[in-house]
Amino acid sequence: MDAAGLLGTVTKFVGEVAAPDDVPETVANAFRLAATHPRGATAVVLPADVAAAATSAALTAMPPVPRMGSAPALDIKRAAEAILKAGSPVLLVGDRGSDPDVTAALHRLIAGTDLPVVETFQGAGVVSRELEKHYLGRVGLFRNQPGDIVLARADVIVTVGYDPVEYDAALWNTDLTRAIIHIDAVPASIDNHYQPAIELFGDIAGTLGELASLLPGVRLDAETNSAIAEQREHLAAIDETARARSESGLGLNPAAVVLALRDHLNDDATVACDVGSNYIYMARHFRCYRPRHLLFSNGQQTLGVALPWAIAAALVRPNTQIVSVSGDGGFLFSAQELETAHRLGVTLTHIILRDDTYNMVAFQEEMRYGRTSGIQLGSYDTVSYAAAFGAHGYRVNSMAEFVSTLKAALAEPGVSIIDVPVDYSHNIDLGRKLHEDAFH
Repeated sequence: MDAAGLLGTVTKFVGEVAAPDDVPETVANAFRLAATHPRGATAVVLPADVAAAATSAALTAMPPVPRMGSAPALDIKRAAEAILKAGSPVLLVGDRGSDPDVTAALHRLIAGTDLPVVETFQGAGVVSRELEKHYLGRVGLFRNQPGDIVLARADVIVTVGYDPVEYDAALWNTDLTRAIIHIDAVPASIDNHYQPAIELFGDIAGTLGELASLLPGVRLDAETNSAIAEQREHLAAIDETARARSESGLGLNPAAVVLALRDHLNDDATVACDVGSNYIYMARHFRCYRPRHLLFSNGQQTLGVALPWAIAAALVRPNTQIVSVSGDGGFLFSAQELETAHRLGVTLTHIILRDDTYNMVAFQEEMRYGRTSGIQLGSYDTVSYAAAFGAHGYRVNSMAEFVSTLKAALAEPGVSIIDVPVDYSHNIDLGRKLHEDAFH
Protein backbone atom coordinates (compact mmCIF):
# COMPACT_ATOMS: atom_id res chain seq x y z
CA MET A 1 0.00 0.00 0.00
CA ASP A 2 1.21 3.49 -0.85
CA ALA A 3 0.78 4.91 2.66
CA ALA A 4 2.47 8.21 1.80
CA GLY A 5 0.26 8.67 -1.25
CA LEU A 6 -2.87 7.93 0.74
CA LEU A 7 -1.96 10.29 3.59
CA GLY A 8 -0.93 12.97 1.13
CA THR A 9 -4.54 13.42 0.08
CA VAL A 10 -5.60 14.52 3.58
CA THR A 11 -2.49 16.21 5.03
CA LYS A 12 -0.36 19.21 4.09
CA PHE A 13 2.92 17.28 4.32
CA VAL A 14 3.99 13.63 4.33
CA GLY A 15 7.54 12.62 5.19
CA GLU A 16 8.45 9.07 4.22
CA VAL A 17 11.61 8.01 6.04
CA ALA A 18 14.00 5.86 4.01
CA ALA A 19 16.89 5.65 6.51
CA PRO A 20 17.12 5.76 10.33
CA ASP A 21 19.31 8.89 10.30
CA ASP A 22 16.53 10.77 8.48
CA VAL A 23 14.03 10.40 11.33
CA PRO A 24 14.93 13.53 13.37
CA GLU A 25 14.87 15.92 10.42
CA THR A 26 11.67 14.45 9.02
CA VAL A 27 9.85 14.70 12.35
CA ALA A 28 11.13 18.25 12.89
CA ASN A 29 9.91 19.35 9.47
CA ALA A 30 6.54 17.71 10.06
CA PHE A 31 6.02 19.61 13.31
CA ARG A 32 7.19 22.93 11.84
CA LEU A 33 4.94 22.62 8.82
CA ALA A 34 1.95 21.56 10.92
CA ALA A 35 2.28 24.76 12.97
CA THR A 36 2.95 27.05 10.00
CA HIS A 37 -0.01 28.86 8.42
CA PRO A 38 -2.25 27.50 7.13
CA ARG A 39 -1.98 25.11 10.05
CA GLY A 40 -2.95 21.52 9.44
CA ALA A 41 -2.17 17.87 9.87
CA THR A 42 1.14 16.39 8.74
CA ALA A 43 2.27 12.77 8.72
CA VAL A 44 5.48 10.78 9.01
CA VAL A 45 5.64 7.30 7.47
CA LEU A 46 8.08 4.97 9.23
CA PRO A 47 8.66 1.61 7.49
CA ALA A 48 8.99 -1.27 9.94
CA ASP A 49 12.69 -1.81 9.23
CA VAL A 50 13.48 1.87 9.82
CA ALA A 51 11.42 1.99 13.01
CA ALA A 52 13.33 -1.01 14.40
CA ALA A 53 16.81 0.31 13.50
CA ALA A 54 19.16 2.27 15.75
CA THR A 55 20.47 5.76 14.95
CA SER A 56 22.67 8.33 16.64
CA ALA A 57 21.36 11.20 14.53
CA ALA A 58 19.69 14.01 16.48
CA LEU A 59 18.87 17.69 16.21
CA THR A 60 20.58 20.00 18.70
CA ALA A 61 17.22 21.68 19.37
CA MET A 62 13.73 21.72 17.92
CA PRO A 63 13.77 24.47 15.27
CA PRO A 64 11.27 27.24 16.05
CA VAL A 65 8.22 27.84 13.90
CA PRO A 66 8.88 30.84 11.63
CA ARG A 67 7.07 33.98 12.77
CA MET A 68 5.53 36.49 10.42
CA GLY A 69 5.59 40.23 10.80
CA SER A 70 2.59 42.51 10.49
CA ALA A 71 1.27 43.54 7.10
CA PRO A 72 3.03 46.52 5.44
CA ALA A 73 2.31 49.81 7.23
CA LEU A 74 1.18 51.54 4.04
CA ASP A 75 -1.43 48.85 3.39
CA ILE A 76 -2.66 49.06 6.99
CA LYS A 77 -3.05 52.83 6.61
CA ARG A 78 -5.06 52.34 3.40
CA ALA A 79 -7.31 49.87 5.21
CA ALA A 80 -7.88 52.29 8.09
CA GLU A 81 -8.80 55.07 5.67
CA ALA A 82 -11.29 52.79 3.91
CA ILE A 83 -12.94 51.81 7.20
CA LEU A 84 -13.14 55.44 8.38
CA LYS A 85 -14.81 56.48 5.12
CA ALA A 86 -17.27 53.58 5.17
CA GLY A 87 -20.87 54.11 6.13
CA SER A 88 -21.50 50.53 7.22
CA PRO A 89 -18.32 48.51 7.86
CA VAL A 90 -18.48 45.03 9.42
CA LEU A 91 -15.92 42.44 10.55
CA LEU A 92 -16.33 38.81 9.46
CA VAL A 93 -14.11 36.66 11.70
CA GLY A 94 -13.21 33.10 10.77
CA ASP A 95 -11.13 30.17 11.92
CA ARG A 96 -7.70 31.82 12.08
CA GLY A 97 -9.27 34.73 13.94
CA SER A 98 -9.83 32.42 16.91
CA ASP A 99 -6.17 32.12 17.90
CA PRO A 100 -5.79 33.54 21.45
CA ASP A 101 -3.44 36.39 20.47
CA VAL A 102 -5.65 37.30 17.51
CA THR A 103 -8.78 37.33 19.66
CA ALA A 104 -7.08 39.61 22.20
CA ALA A 105 -6.05 41.99 19.41
CA LEU A 106 -9.58 41.90 17.99
CA HIS A 107 -10.98 42.87 21.38
CA ARG A 108 -8.65 45.86 21.53
CA LEU A 109 -9.70 46.88 18.03
CA ILE A 110 -13.46 46.85 18.60
CA ALA A 111 -13.49 48.14 22.19
CA GLY A 112 -14.63 51.75 22.24
CA THR A 113 -15.97 51.57 18.67
CA ASP A 114 -19.30 50.77 17.03
CA LEU A 115 -17.80 48.11 14.75
CA PRO A 116 -20.07 45.03 14.50
CA VAL A 117 -18.66 41.50 14.34
CA VAL A 118 -20.11 38.46 12.57
CA GLU A 119 -18.62 35.03 13.34
CA THR A 120 -18.30 31.94 11.19
CA PHE A 121 -18.91 28.63 12.97
CA GLN A 122 -15.14 28.12 13.29
CA GLY A 123 -14.81 31.64 14.67
CA ALA A 124 -17.41 31.04 17.38
CA GLY A 125 -16.55 32.77 20.64
CA VAL A 126 -14.23 35.50 19.37
CA VAL A 127 -16.49 38.17 20.88
CA SER A 128 -16.25 38.17 24.68
CA ARG A 129 -19.19 38.68 27.01
CA GLU A 130 -17.89 42.15 27.89
CA LEU A 131 -18.02 43.14 24.20
CA GLU A 132 -21.27 41.33 23.38
CA LYS A 133 -22.88 44.48 22.00
CA HIS A 134 -20.62 44.05 18.94
CA TYR A 135 -21.90 40.52 18.24
CA LEU A 136 -24.28 40.24 15.28
CA GLY A 137 -24.59 36.49 15.01
CA ARG A 138 -23.01 33.44 13.45
CA VAL A 139 -23.24 32.64 9.74
CA GLY A 140 -22.76 29.54 7.65
CA LEU A 141 -25.95 27.49 7.68
CA PHE A 142 -29.14 29.55 7.50
CA ARG A 143 -30.09 32.23 5.01
CA ASN A 144 -31.10 35.73 6.08
CA GLN A 145 -29.90 35.54 9.66
CA PRO A 146 -29.01 38.85 11.38
CA GLY A 147 -25.36 38.31 10.49
CA ASP A 148 -26.23 37.72 6.84
CA ILE A 149 -28.35 40.87 6.72
CA VAL A 150 -25.58 43.00 8.24
CA LEU A 151 -23.10 41.56 5.72
CA ALA A 152 -25.53 42.24 2.87
CA ARG A 153 -25.87 45.95 3.68
CA ALA A 154 -22.18 46.55 4.49
CA ASP A 155 -20.13 48.74 2.16
CA VAL A 156 -16.79 47.57 3.59
CA ILE A 157 -16.28 44.01 4.85
CA VAL A 158 -13.16 43.28 6.88
CA THR A 159 -12.43 39.54 6.91
CA VAL A 160 -10.19 38.35 9.73
CA GLY A 161 -8.65 34.89 9.46
CA TYR A 162 -11.43 33.87 7.09
CA ASP A 163 -11.19 30.69 5.02
CA PRO A 164 -13.71 30.37 2.15
CA VAL A 165 -14.29 26.72 3.02
CA GLU A 166 -16.05 27.91 6.19
CA TYR A 167 -18.67 30.00 4.38
CA ASP A 168 -18.38 30.36 0.61
CA ALA A 169 -18.19 34.00 -0.45
CA ALA A 170 -20.79 33.29 -3.14
CA LEU A 171 -23.31 33.01 -0.31
CA TRP A 172 -22.59 36.39 1.28
CA ASN A 173 -20.92 38.59 -1.35
CA THR A 174 -23.25 39.05 -4.28
CA ASP A 175 -22.36 42.76 -4.66
CA LEU A 176 -18.86 42.86 -6.11
CA THR A 177 -18.69 46.68 -5.95
CA ARG A 178 -18.16 46.53 -2.19
CA ALA A 179 -14.66 46.72 -0.75
CA ILE A 180 -13.26 43.67 1.03
CA ILE A 181 -10.26 44.05 3.32
CA HIS A 182 -8.54 40.68 3.79
CA ILE A 183 -6.56 40.31 7.04
CA ASP A 184 -4.86 36.93 7.29
CA ALA A 185 -1.63 35.00 7.63
CA VAL A 186 -2.58 33.25 4.39
CA PRO A 187 -2.90 35.01 1.01
CA ALA A 188 -6.44 35.49 -0.23
CA SER A 189 -7.86 32.75 -2.44
CA ILE A 190 -9.33 34.79 -5.28
CA ASP A 191 -12.57 33.70 -6.92
CA ASN A 192 -15.56 35.29 -8.61
CA HIS A 193 -17.02 36.44 -5.29
CA TYR A 194 -13.90 37.08 -3.20
CA GLN A 195 -11.61 39.78 -4.62
CA PRO A 196 -10.15 41.89 -1.79
CA ALA A 197 -9.47 45.53 -2.57
CA ILE A 198 -6.85 45.58 0.19
CA GLU A 199 -4.92 42.54 1.36
CA LEU A 200 -3.17 42.72 4.74
CA PHE A 201 -1.00 39.63 4.54
CA GLY A 202 1.02 38.97 7.69
CA ASP A 203 0.70 38.20 11.38
CA ILE A 204 -2.99 38.73 12.12
CA ALA A 205 -2.63 39.85 15.73
CA GLY A 206 0.13 42.31 14.90
CA THR A 207 -1.80 43.69 11.95
CA LEU A 208 -4.96 44.17 14.03
CA GLY A 209 -2.92 45.91 16.72
CA GLU A 210 -1.50 48.42 14.25
CA LEU A 211 -4.90 48.90 12.64
CA ALA A 212 -6.48 49.59 16.04
CA SER A 213 -4.08 52.48 16.63
CA LEU A 214 -5.44 54.14 13.48
CA LEU A 215 -9.11 53.59 14.33
CA PRO A 216 -9.70 55.12 17.76
CA GLY A 217 -13.37 55.47 18.61
CA VAL A 218 -14.83 54.60 15.20
CA ARG A 219 -18.51 55.57 15.11
CA LEU A 220 -21.18 54.56 12.64
CA ASP A 221 -23.89 56.85 11.33
CA ALA A 222 -27.36 56.89 12.87
CA GLU A 223 -28.96 54.93 10.02
CA THR A 224 -26.41 52.13 10.26
CA ASN A 225 -26.66 51.97 14.06
CA SER A 226 -30.44 51.78 13.77
CA ALA A 227 -30.21 48.90 11.28
CA ILE A 228 -27.76 47.06 13.54
CA ALA A 229 -30.00 47.59 16.57
CA GLU A 230 -32.90 46.11 14.62
CA GLN A 231 -30.86 42.98 13.85
CA ARG A 232 -29.81 42.66 17.50
CA GLU A 233 -33.47 42.72 18.46
CA HIS A 234 -34.19 40.04 15.87
CA LEU A 235 -31.34 37.92 17.24
CA ALA A 236 -32.82 38.18 20.74
CA ALA A 237 -36.33 37.44 19.45
CA ILE A 238 -35.19 34.11 17.97
CA ASP A 239 -34.20 32.94 21.45
CA GLU A 240 -37.21 34.45 23.21
CA THR A 241 -39.56 32.59 20.89
CA ALA A 242 -37.78 29.31 21.64
CA ARG A 243 -37.95 29.83 25.42
CA ALA A 244 -41.67 30.54 25.23
CA ARG A 245 -42.33 27.16 23.57
CA SER A 246 -40.14 24.82 25.58
CA GLU A 247 -42.27 21.66 25.32
CA SER A 248 -44.87 19.96 23.16
CA GLY A 249 -46.67 16.64 23.19
CA LEU A 250 -43.88 15.19 21.04
CA GLY A 251 -40.99 16.22 23.27
CA LEU A 252 -38.90 19.19 24.30
CA ASN A 253 -38.15 22.07 21.95
CA PRO A 254 -34.49 21.46 20.97
CA ALA A 255 -33.86 25.20 20.84
CA ALA A 256 -35.11 25.59 24.40
CA VAL A 257 -32.89 22.68 25.49
CA VAL A 258 -29.86 24.43 23.96
CA LEU A 259 -30.73 27.71 25.70
CA ALA A 260 -31.19 25.94 29.04
CA LEU A 261 -27.79 24.32 28.56
CA ARG A 262 -26.26 27.74 27.92
CA ASP A 263 -27.87 29.09 31.09
CA HIS A 264 -26.14 26.50 33.27
CA LEU A 265 -22.63 26.56 31.79
CA ASN A 266 -19.95 29.08 32.62
CA ASP A 267 -17.91 30.84 29.96
CA ASP A 268 -14.95 28.46 30.38
CA ALA A 269 -17.04 25.43 29.41
CA THR A 270 -16.10 23.49 26.29
CA VAL A 271 -19.01 22.22 24.19
CA ALA A 272 -18.50 19.72 21.35
CA CYS A 273 -21.25 19.42 18.73
CA ASP A 274 -21.96 16.30 16.75
CA VAL A 275 -23.34 16.22 13.22
CA GLY A 276 -27.10 15.95 12.91
CA SER A 277 -30.14 18.07 13.60
CA ASN A 278 -28.68 18.95 17.00
CA TYR A 279 -25.97 20.85 15.10
CA ILE A 280 -28.60 23.14 13.56
CA TYR A 281 -29.88 24.23 16.96
CA MET A 282 -26.47 24.53 18.59
CA ALA A 283 -25.23 26.74 15.75
CA ARG A 284 -28.33 28.91 15.85
CA HIS A 285 -28.88 29.32 19.59
CA PHE A 286 -25.76 28.56 21.65
CA ARG A 287 -23.87 31.76 22.48
CA CYS A 288 -20.17 31.33 23.21
CA TYR A 289 -17.70 33.84 24.68
CA ARG A 290 -14.36 32.04 24.38
CA PRO A 291 -12.73 31.02 21.09
CA ARG A 292 -12.43 27.28 20.47
CA HIS A 293 -14.85 26.45 23.26
CA LEU A 294 -17.79 25.70 20.94
CA LEU A 295 -16.57 23.04 18.53
CA PHE A 296 -18.15 22.27 15.16
CA SER A 297 -16.69 19.89 12.60
CA ASN A 298 -18.46 21.80 9.80
CA GLY A 299 -18.66 18.51 7.94
CA GLN A 300 -21.65 16.36 7.26
CA GLN A 301 -19.91 12.97 7.33
CA THR A 302 -18.48 13.04 10.86
CA LEU A 303 -21.24 11.45 12.94
CA GLY A 304 -19.95 10.51 16.37
CA VAL A 305 -17.28 13.20 16.63
CA ALA A 306 -18.70 14.95 19.70
CA LEU A 307 -17.94 12.36 22.39
CA PRO A 308 -14.28 11.76 21.39
CA TRP A 309 -13.78 15.53 21.17
CA ALA A 310 -15.22 15.93 24.66
CA ILE A 311 -12.88 13.26 26.01
CA ALA A 312 -9.90 15.07 24.47
CA ALA A 313 -11.13 18.41 25.85
CA ALA A 314 -11.46 16.90 29.32
CA LEU A 315 -7.82 15.78 29.14
CA VAL A 316 -6.43 19.16 28.04
CA ARG A 317 -8.85 21.33 30.06
CA PRO A 318 -9.25 19.48 33.37
CA ASN A 319 -11.37 21.02 36.12
CA THR A 320 -13.60 22.82 33.62
CA GLN A 321 -17.09 21.99 32.41
CA ILE A 322 -17.01 19.67 29.38
CA VAL A 323 -20.19 18.91 27.45
CA SER A 324 -20.86 17.08 24.20
CA VAL A 325 -24.17 17.10 22.32
CA SER A 326 -25.37 14.58 19.75
CA GLY A 327 -28.46 12.94 18.37
CA ASP A 328 -29.42 9.40 19.27
CA GLY A 329 -28.09 8.19 15.92
CA GLY A 330 -24.79 10.07 16.09
CA PHE A 331 -24.17 8.85 19.63
CA LEU A 332 -24.05 5.24 18.44
CA PHE A 333 -21.20 6.00 16.04
CA SER A 334 -18.77 6.39 18.95
CA ALA A 335 -20.71 5.28 22.03
CA GLN A 336 -18.10 2.60 22.76
CA GLU A 337 -15.71 5.42 23.67
CA LEU A 338 -17.51 5.61 27.01
CA GLU A 339 -15.08 2.83 27.95
CA THR A 340 -12.17 5.13 27.12
CA ALA A 341 -13.67 8.02 29.07
CA HIS A 342 -14.31 5.85 32.13
CA ARG A 343 -10.87 4.23 32.00
CA LEU A 344 -9.15 7.63 31.75
CA GLY A 345 -11.22 8.96 34.63
CA VAL A 346 -12.41 12.09 32.83
CA THR A 347 -15.44 14.12 33.83
CA LEU A 348 -17.89 15.17 31.14
CA THR A 349 -21.59 15.35 30.36
CA HIS A 350 -22.99 14.04 27.09
CA ILE A 351 -26.48 15.13 26.03
CA ILE A 352 -28.44 13.03 23.54
CA LEU A 353 -31.29 14.76 21.69
CA ARG A 354 -33.47 11.76 20.89
CA ASP A 355 -36.27 11.44 18.35
CA ASP A 356 -35.73 7.77 17.34
CA THR A 357 -34.69 8.68 13.78
CA TYR A 358 -31.72 9.90 11.79
CA ASN A 359 -33.55 13.21 11.63
CA MET A 360 -31.20 15.30 9.52
CA VAL A 361 -31.60 12.71 6.78
CA ALA A 362 -35.32 12.36 7.46
CA PHE A 363 -36.31 16.00 7.04
CA GLN A 364 -34.21 16.37 3.89
CA GLU A 365 -35.90 13.29 2.41
CA GLU A 366 -39.28 14.80 3.24
CA MET A 367 -38.31 18.07 1.56
CA ARG A 368 -36.99 16.40 -1.60
CA TYR A 369 -39.19 13.34 -2.04
CA GLY A 370 -42.20 13.86 0.20
CA ARG A 371 -41.44 10.68 2.16
CA THR A 372 -38.72 9.05 4.24
CA SER A 373 -36.81 5.80 3.89
CA GLY A 374 -34.26 4.01 6.05
CA ILE A 375 -34.18 6.59 8.84
CA GLN A 376 -35.91 4.83 11.75
CA LEU A 377 -33.92 4.13 14.91
CA GLY A 378 -35.04 2.04 17.88
CA SER A 379 -35.53 3.64 21.27
CA TYR A 380 -32.54 1.95 22.89
CA ASP A 381 -31.95 1.96 26.65
CA THR A 382 -29.44 4.76 27.15
CA VAL A 383 -29.46 4.43 30.94
CA SER A 384 -28.49 0.75 30.91
CA TYR A 385 -25.92 1.33 28.17
CA ALA A 386 -24.25 4.08 30.21
CA ALA A 387 -24.21 1.90 33.33
CA ALA A 388 -22.52 -0.93 31.42
CA PHE A 389 -19.54 1.35 30.83
CA GLY A 390 -19.43 2.82 34.33
CA ALA A 391 -21.20 6.06 33.41
CA HIS A 392 -24.22 7.73 34.99
CA GLY A 393 -27.28 7.47 32.74
CA TYR A 394 -30.44 9.58 32.87
CA ARG A 395 -33.57 9.85 30.74
CA VAL A 396 -35.73 12.95 31.26
CA ASN A 397 -39.24 13.80 30.09
CA SER A 398 -39.72 17.50 30.81
CA MET A 399 -37.77 20.75 30.77
CA ALA A 400 -37.84 20.88 34.57
CA GLU A 401 -36.37 17.36 34.72
CA PHE A 402 -33.71 18.28 32.18
CA VAL A 403 -32.59 21.35 34.11
CA SER A 404 -32.40 19.55 37.46
CA THR A 405 -30.62 16.55 35.90
CA LEU A 406 -28.17 18.80 34.06
CA LYS A 407 -27.26 20.57 37.29
CA ALA A 408 -26.64 17.24 39.01
CA ALA A 409 -24.62 15.85 36.10
CA LEU A 410 -22.37 18.91 35.92
CA ALA A 411 -21.68 18.60 39.65
CA GLU A 412 -20.80 14.89 39.75
CA PRO A 413 -17.44 13.32 38.81
CA GLY A 414 -17.15 10.90 35.92
CA VAL A 415 -19.19 10.58 32.76
CA SER A 416 -22.89 11.42 32.68
CA ILE A 417 -25.31 10.76 29.82
CA ILE A 418 -28.61 12.65 29.61
CA ASP A 419 -31.19 11.35 27.14
CA VAL A 420 -33.63 14.10 26.14
CA PRO A 421 -36.72 13.49 23.94
CA VAL A 422 -37.08 16.33 21.44
CA ASP A 423 -39.68 17.53 18.98
CA TYR A 424 -38.10 18.00 15.56
CA SER A 425 -41.42 18.54 13.79
CA HIS A 426 -40.45 22.09 12.79
CA ASN A 427 -37.23 21.05 11.08
CA ILE A 428 -38.75 21.13 7.60
CA ASP A 429 -39.68 24.78 8.17
CA LEU A 430 -36.11 25.46 9.30
CA GLY A 431 -34.80 23.49 6.34
CA ARG A 432 -36.37 25.99 3.97
CA LYS A 433 -34.16 28.68 5.51
CA LEU A 434 -30.94 26.72 4.99
CA HIS A 435 -28.51 27.51 2.21
CA GLU A 436 -29.13 25.18 -0.71
CA ASP A 437 -25.68 23.59 -0.40
CA ALA A 438 -25.59 23.53 3.40
CA PHE A 439 -25.31 19.73 3.50
CA HIS A 440 -23.11 19.11 0.46
